[in-house]
Amino acid sequence: MEFNQLRYFVAVAESGSFSRAARSLGVTQPTLSQQIARMEQTLGCRVLDRLGRGVVMTDSGRVLLDRAKRILQEADHARRDITTASTRGLGPLSLGAIPSIGPYLLPGAIKELAGRAPEVEVTIREDLTGELIRRVVEGDLDLAVCSGPIEDERVQVTTLGSEPMLVCAPADHPFAQREQIEVSELDEEPVVVIHELHCVGEQVRAFCRSNRLNPRTVCRVGQLCMARNMVAAGVGVSLVPRMAALTEPGVRVVYRPLADQRFERAVTLVSHHARALSSAAQAMVEALRAEWAAMQNAPVDADPHVRTATRV
Repeated sequence: MEFNQLRYFVAVAESGSFSRAARSLGVTQPTLSQQIARMEQTLGCRVLDRLGRGVVMTDSGRVLLDRAKRILQEADHARRDITTASTRGLGPLSLGAIPSIGPYLLPGAIKELAGRAPEVEVTIREDLTGELIRRVVEGDLDLAVCSGPIEDERVQVTTLGSEPMLVCAPADHPFAQREQIEVSELDEEPVVVIHELHCVGEQVRAFCRSNRLNPRTVCRVGQLCMARNMVAAGVGVSLVPRMAALTEPGVRVVYRPLADQRFERAVTLVSHHARALSSAAQAMVEALRAEWAAMQNAPVDADPHVRTATRV
């Protein structure tokens, strides 16, 4: 099969007409019919049934359509990447991130990227891990920042690093007078949790299950900023990733590490397993690594109002 044959087939299948497809492609209808016939001969089966002036796909045609679209998409990506490499230019970048990472890691990384490659225009999409992986696989995203583990043979997963989960408590809570919190103490506390649809929520749930904790859930929220505000209001305590603690000044909460357990989450970069990173994506990876390194050296504020710091 040839690329043009696949392109012709997709056009006919989606328009439902040889004449409409021929006009959109800028070729004659006989040429289009001949190429489809040659493709069917190569395949040894019919992919389109001609019904008067219209066409419908056969079962074989329906199987071919999805694969043909993916093949053509990959060919377009290859052409774009080759053009970018040959001109040594940096094109636009589509970047995905889960909500529990994007607001904290990306602003500094995008600023870093602007200094390294000011010509790159970045489009950011926040979504759940499964949706971001789907979009990476389909080519809508060049790169996504997620939290592992991710087991999907369609994508390449690179670990950026790992960070501890911290106890977030109201500033007037007894935990505020402590340097570390015992895991068992969480069993006695009302807790604000992130919904399990989000990976950080599922990670907290798995941690509690493995440690046989049964905290009293008083509120279930969808975003880390909402969890923090609930904690600040005195609703309960929560477990949050360290990066969230670095970027939340001016709220009456404190962050404390766990004393007797290592509870960390991995921060990972996800890309298509069979697609080379564009120059812009490579520059973004370097910017993310630089921002991640900077965040590891930043102190966590014990109380944002008095600006005393506790390193974890």
